[in-house]
Formats: sequence, C-alpha cells, structure tokens
Amino acid sequence: MSRFAGYPLAFTEDSIFSARLLRAFPKIMRAESDPIALIQRGWQVLGGTVAGRILFAQALGRLVPYSGSVPFAVEALRPGEAALTLPDRRATRNHLGSIHAVALANVLELAANLALVPQLARGQSFIVTRLDIRYLAKARGSLRIEGRAPTDISALTESAPLTLETHASAFNAAGQRVCEATAEVRVRMQGSRA
Repeated sequence: MSRFAGYPLAFTEDSIFSARLLRAFPKIMRAESDPIALIQRGWQVLGGTVAGRILFAQALGRLVPYSGSVPFAVEALRPGEAALTLPDRRATRNHLGSIHAVALANVLELAANLALVPQLARGQSFIVTRLDIRYLAKARGSLRIEGRAPTDISALTESAPLTLETHASAFNAAGQRVCEATAEVRVRMQGSRA
C-alpha cells in the first residue's frame, strides 16, 4: 500500500512524480523544435500517470493555444486512437445548458488530430483542410471523446502529400453518441511546398 494512501491528489506518489516531470518538461520543450516529436515525447514522459496526463493536456493547450481554450484531459494516445475527456464546465455551455457546438467541434478536431500524431515521423506535419460535424443529441455533462485515424501513412513521400480522413465521436455518461466529426487532413513533409 502506498504511503500516501488517503491523501488528496496533491500528495500522491503520482503527483509528486509528475511534479518532477513538469519541472523537466520545459527542457524537453526547449530542446525539441518539431511539434509532432514534442507531442510524442511529451506523452511518453507524462502519459503514464493521472497527474502526468493532466500536465500533458495543459502543455498541449499551450502548444496549440486555440485547442487549449476548451478544458480537456487526454486519457489515452496510441497509433490510430486517442481518448479525451471534456469535463462539464459552465465556460463551455451554451444558453440552453448543453455544451456549445463550437466547444464540441474544438475537442473533436483535437481528438481526431491526436489519433494521427503517434504514427507520424520527425519532419512530418499536417493541417486540417475540411471538418464535417454532425450534432446528434444535446451534449450535457462530461463527455468521452474518441478519436480515430489511419495507422498506415506509408504512401507519403517528399514530393507527394497524403490526404486522409480522421474521425472523432463524443459520448455522454450513458454511452450515447452525441456528436461525430470527420476531418480531412493533409499530411506532408515539413518545408515541402506540396
């Protein structure tokens, strides 16, 4: 049994370990100029603990400021899959008491994009060229967001960018799908004009 059992999160082994990682993370950020590699390395360093995943989400929000405007937590990240949580906050609600459509669009795009990140190599980048969203039901309460992306991007070459689709869905606490999105993403080598 942990010597910190029964203490609040601030005093758990997870948070003490993650506090050490947070102090080290700025060094990682300064040493890494490739944003894709930075996200991959950040998840390797911080993704193993609850507190680390919270810190990873905060760091990601700083790296991608617009996405950071909506509160989220990254729960899982592996090739072709990402799982996020969008907590129920007053700041993300509309006048009807449900989660605002644009807040949902923001976190769905983020989940779809994160699902693509693990399979990219150093020097590759991407941009969303189209985003289609379907709102299926009122989104109330905290939501689970699942992102999916193709895992085979071997067709990408220096001179030919690759266009592919990524997907994300939002589920409420009852497991009902409340929103889904499809993003068309253009993957290319950084610096190429293609």
